[in-house]
Amino acid sequence: MKTSIVFLAFCCFFPLFLQAQVQPQFKFYLAFEDAKHEKDTVWIVMDTLASNGMDTIFGEDTTILDSGAFQVFFGNPNTWYTKMRAINPGNLTTFIRAQNYQLPITIRWDTNLLKNHTLPFELKQATLFNDYTWGVCPGYICCQRYKHLIDTSIYCPGIGRTDSLIFPAGMPNYYFFPIEVYLAKTPFARPHGIDETAHNNLFKLTPNPATSSVVIQSTNKSYLQNIEVMMFDIGGRLVLQSEQHKIDVSHLKRGNYIVQINYLNHLSYEKLIIMH
Repeated sequence: MKTSIVFLAFCCFFPLFLQAQVQPQFKFYLAFEDAKHEKDTVWIVMDTLASNGMDTIFGEDTTILDSGAFQVFFGNPNTWYTKMRAINPGNLTTFIRAQNYQLPITIRWDTNLLKNHTLPFELKQATLFNDYTWGVCPGYICCQRYKHLIDTSIYCPGIGRTDSLIFPAGMPNYYFFPIEVYLAKTPFARPHGIDETAHNNLFKLTPNPATSSVVIQSTNKSYLQNIEVMMFDIGGRLVLQSEQHKIDVSHLKRGNYIVQINYLNHLSYEKLIIMH
């Protein structure tokens, strides 16, 4: 009788033990430390066993936030939170939020984890994106910033060539959180014909941030008569084309965009923030 009970217990709990030991094909962390030396970490997992729900076999589960502690997390405000984001292998866009932090904040990661994994593809893009990382590496010509997590030879002011990034004090909190994390197996989608060395200050966008429309201004109004405008999201995807200097952007999602202005084959790039 005792042997039967032991065998039954083994049959019941051994599969759970195996599940707890599952090693994902890809696992990457971002470790945060604020000015009070409080620390917290979030993880990203990719594996063919991941589902659309909470994958507890990888440690993905809902988190109860401590209202008085510094914490970073994935999730939607007032609904659910988790420290682990598990998905099927592929391109990932997700957001990290934070609470009760004091600037400056240091973020650390291990670049080797982005290169040494068992995914059936190589990660071509890996970035943290917010108003701060955009500002310290401005303009479309810095599209290399889309690899700053994965290639430490790339330099952008404020990011440097190390496995870390510092969010400084003295700036509004909305510059830093939420942070968009972008991992992709496809190379950066540069629009055809762009000369990345071309950049000038012939044009200005107003208002910026914009809500419903944006106007392209120039010190030389004749430039506005022969312009071709292309707008790209942060993934390099073309979202709008126009030949007008006043452009309706009310249908575009809130976020950051690159506006390419072509005047007689002379290219200018401007940052545009859309806030609805």
